[in-house]
Amino acid sequence: GQAGLDPKFSIIAEDEVVHVVSDAIRDSGILPPGGTEAERARAVAAIAKEAESRIQAWKTWGLTSAMAADPARPRRSDEEELHAKIYVAYQEQLRERNMVDFGELILGVVELFQAHEDVHRYESSQVRRLLIDEAQDANPAQVLWARYMSNSFRNVFAVGDEDQSIFSFQGGNPTAL
Repeated sequence: GQAGLDPKFSIIAEDEVVHVVSDAIRDSGILPPGGTEAERARAVAAIAKEAESRIQAWKTWGLTSAMAADPARPRRSDEEELHAKIYVAYQEQLRERNMVDFGELILGVVELFQAHEDVHRYESSQVRRLLIDEAQDANPAQVLWARYMSNSFRNVFAVGDEDQSIFSFQGGNPTAL
């Protein structure tokens, strides 16, 4: 379909993400050669955990793998450049496996709406009222999704308490909505 997924796609379990990130690192040859097999395995495991965390944060901020890979974007630290390469390889691994992660469920829809105005118009026209509970924990990608979905009728009711914001580590921002 237009989202680039087979209709029988699956959602990767959170505890499996780091394994797919590790596979992406190994299969793409991102790490330079050298060291013993055990040393390389430890290096992959350590980098995969860091990269997984950064990739999930980037997704909550609305940063796609294409944006991370864009050569025109400003250069960042060596670590962020490495994580950007891993992000691209990870997304390729997910596509090959016909899988998405939780961050991609929101970000993928936002990308679909940006690329296909007709899909956006149709989907948002189906939503007459949008209720957002725990709005204090909405991250930027979720806020963008909500804006797209409420575009036709602009009938949004958001409930939240900024004193109960517990997901700032995942991009939650009580002032976002």
